[in-house]
Amino acid sequence: MNKETSSNSARKQKMLLLIITLGGLFLRLYKLGYHDFWYDEAISLLLSQNYERIWDPPLFLIITHSWTKLFGCSEFIARLPSVIFNTLSIPLIFLFGRKLFNKKVGIFSALLLALSPFQLWYAQEIRHYSLSLFFGLLSTYFLIMVIQNKPKYWLYFTLSSAAAFYSGEFHIFLLITQILIISLFLPPFNNKKARRNLLIFLILMAGFLPWGYIYFRKAGYIMKGFWLPRPDLSSLVITFENFLAGYNLKQSHYFLVDILILLMLGSGYIKVSKDRLLKNNFYMVLFLLLFPILSIYAFSRLVVPIYLDRALIIFSPYLYIALAAGMNKLLENKFGLLVCSLVLSIFVLSLNYYYQDLMPTEFKHHLGTYIKKPVKPLIEFVEENLSREDIIGFSNHSTLPCFELYSKQKTNEYYRFFDPKLLNTDTKRPFQESYYNIPKHKIPGLKAARIWLIASNWWHDGNLDEQSESVKRYLDEKMNLIMQKNIEGVKVYIYK
Repeated sequence: MNKETSSNSARKQKMLLLIITLGGLFLRLYKLGYHDFWYDEAISLLLSQNYERIWDPPLFLIITHSWTKLFGCSEFIARLPSVIFNTLSIPLIFLFGRKLFNKKVGIFSALLLALSPFQLWYAQEIRHYSLSLFFGLLSTYFLIMVIQNKPKYWLYFTLSSAAAFYSGEFHIFLLITQILIISLFLPPFNNKKARRNLLIFLILMAGFLPWGYIYFRKAGYIMKGFWLPRPDLSSLVITFENFLAGYNLKQSHYFLVDILILLMLGSGYIKVSKDRLLKNNFYMVLFLLLFPILSIYAFSRLVVPIYLDRALIIFSPYLYIALAAGMNKLLENKFGLLVCSLVLSIFVLSLNYYYQDLMPTEFKHHLGTYIKKPVKPLIEFVEENLSREDIIGFSNHSTLPCFELYSKQKTNEYYRFFDPKLLNTDTKRPFQESYYNIPKHKIPGLKAARIWLIASNWWHDGNLDEQSESVKRYLDEKMNLIMQKNIEGVKVYIYK
């Protein structure tokens, strides 16, 4: 290939990557401010305003705090940092795929990440997942540079690992995987410079210790009880389905997704099997994907459940790269072209369902993830009808952080009403009575003109959870119901 041909190829490659990145950015910006903040987003924003309550990874909250101070806190503006970091991951995964395989694999990897509805979901949410994804991928990219005899990248690997660690707890599993890769692929240290770089890495890793203490406190809290169920083998299958196709398909579609994943992985192995270096790189990518996920799965089975797809997002790029290697092989024949066309069709269908707020599968397929329902009409109704002598109580706290964030009135305090005979579904432990946590039998004794009960379930579909049902039945017996209203799937009851 002459210089002119090589130059034209490089320009086409850059243009194609730019189109993919801009297309991914457009998908992430489309309807970005359409939904009200939901529970998790409200929690993130409230924590970013009050550092004393933080025990989540602090980097994203610090960024969110600074960002909203500078640019405001509208739904569109506050979600932009997640959009930015998720979009930056598109050219980054291209560099990764190109470094390990070739330019085509890099392009296909970028395309899969750009179109994945799973990535889109967390690019449009005020949570740390896109930030954690970016720094996790960046740290592994620098690790590959170190393995390829470029020791100056030790420092970059260490700094990006530090950023990743302060972006998400699950990076500890990625870091363990990276250390194992170092031992498998990096030549023995035989010079002063290599030993110095390792020393720098260990020193900077010691900087994790202060936050590591909080991690251990949080782990100890979770060990006593947590809302997540123990995963089973189907949970692993669902994870890979979600990584590629998101939460919004029907079960029959996910069966097709499973077939496509197996075809692409098998084709990828065939493509690299004749080249020792490429085959080793393929094994490395699979190791980066499977070892941490299986470790978290085993921990969740044997110790305490922490297995949650959205927290596993930092391992999703390695699936895209492995699948991209398969696409590179498949596109060599007409059957492969059909397979890749089916993949694109799945993306189109899932993106269409995503933008229509459709989640037709059972809850297990999108565990802990809910369609964002409007909360502003509810808050506006309460504020228009609330008097200073009233008391507001929530029997399901899915709307409580949203009230704290959106509400303009600051005179009335918010309480949590509960049945002491029922466990807290978040912690699987009994509720602890406090000034703000009030057992149902003490509600009639509160000094108030009226008692408001805000009741719902997590889906906000017009039904009540067990806790809400119990509290409502008790208040119906002991007090006079003077008004009830269903507002966007949340029930409002006023008692006197």
